[in-house]
Amino acid sequence: MAKDRPKNRHYVREWRKAKGWTQEFMSEKIGISRAYLAQIETGARDYSQDFLESAAAVIGCTPAELIMRDPAKEMLWVIVDQLTESQQEQLVEMAKILKRGA
Repeated sequence: MAKDRPKNRHYVREWRKAKGWTQEFMSEKIGISRAYLAQIETGARDYSQDFLESAAAVIGCTPAELIMRDPAKEMLWVIVDQLTESQQEQLVEMAKILKRGA
């Protein structure tokens, strides 16, 4: 039973939801079934390195971020993801100014 196994913690579901995607949409982008994605998200099935790399590529993050970073708890990243490219560039310039003043 999956409940008896140690669970590999990840934030795949959180990343998917942060993007506003359904399981159907994300599974199609990755090229897997929705049921397979659901099993990974619930911990009923362990993820593979291939899955992490494919999921990260479609989400636009690194495989390590899927394991270590909850996008919902790191509000700055959620905000940055919602900015236009031009706004992101402006934010980087402002951060450089702040860094110089520190």
